[in-house]
Amino acid sequence: MSPIRNLFLYSLILVIKSFQQANATVGPGVYVAPGHLPYQVSISTAGLLCGGVLYSEIVVITAAHCIYDGTGKLRSASDLLIYAGSVEQFKGEMRTASSYVIAPNFVNRGGLHDIALIKLTQPFQLGTKIQPVRIAENGVYFQPGTKCILAGFGQKDSSTSLKEVTVRIRSGTVCRAINARTWDANTMVCAGGLLGEGNSCGGDSGGPLICNGVLYGIVVMGEDVCSGTMATTYTNIAKYHDWIIQTANSFGSRINSNNEIGHDFKGYQFKPMPSLNNMNGMKFNWKSFQYQSSNSQSQWQSQSSS
Repeated sequence: MSPIRNLFLYSLILVIKSFQQANATVGPGVYVAPGHLPYQVSISTAGLLCGGVLYSEIVVITAAHCIYDGTGKLRSASDLLIYAGSVEQFKGEMRTASSYVIAPNFVNRGGLHDIALIKLTQPFQLGTKIQPVRIAENGVYFQPGTKCILAGFGQKDSSTSLKEVTVRIRSGTVCRAINARTWDANTMVCAGGLLGEGNSCGGDSGGPLICNGVLYGIVVMGEDVCSGTMATTYTNIAKYHDWIIQTANSFGSRINSNNEIGHDFKGYQFKPMPSLNNMNGMKFNWKSFQYQSSNSQSQWQSQSSS
């Protein structure tokens, strides 16, 4: 056999192996071990599944469209159930919301300014399975090709367990081609959809995009069919850094401009956020809208962690 043919066959084998390995995580992603992503929460109301991220013991970051029902009406804050501390959706510790704030100029069903902060009726007890996330600083920018982690409870199969997948930041040109109607390079990023990468599924809205250990995006637009062939659009957290801190502080979180928690948690040592070095693989609101629950006595309960 000639050297040229040998080289061709060897190259073909490498391509086939690469394709098989790359497609191992398309769609379902890989299951997350308890405590691995301690800031991830699941949000439920009237059959709606959304993801979210714990910013402090009393504040959750999610997508603004998760606050709306199927008819485009705002939900009551007390209808929002937030679960943390478990890798199974709607398990672990549960809290209800007392109020929420939607970002200025949010456009429902368009993805623009699609971010909201939820205030809880009672704080979560922080520990090894429940911890706040660190958000990207104002001005932080990750280049196209940067590998990040997408996580969520969105379902492609019958599983209800938390999954994660590695995705790469895409260029603005690609993002605009995917979401030409509402793409805004100033407030959005997109990632995933390359050969062999997984992607968001229905139910992942509001969930995190973690780059270099910090929250860089939350899911706002993706694929319900979970084919993994189209990039997911995210709200760019770095662009909302100051708004998040100011709004969270109005809730009583006492987090300063350096994204540091001012509370004394009795010496508890927070575990560093995961980084790629140790991981596998309709309406306009022209001002911030805050909804206060009419039920000032909203109750909360704790369920056993899975």
